[in-house]
Amino acid sequence: MTDIKEITKTKKYIRKAFEAQKNKKGYSLVEILSPCPTNWGMTPLNACQQINQTVQTVYPLGEFKGGGK
Repeated sequence: MTDIKEITKTKKYIRKAFEAQKNKKGYSLVEILSPCPTNWGMTPLNACQQINQTVQTVYPLGEFKGGGK
């Protein structure tokens, strides 16, 4: 999550997950990719680039739905 578009999309995913649980539609999980410049020993800009260029290639963004009932 390194830009406003992705942050807005993530908020929608979180809201949708809470609504699904509230309506007893099953368990929800929202995984969020977030840079950690301090732990990674990088500048904030480099940490965001690391998310975009490396982490997202391993963990693609999007909505995945399980095979619930």
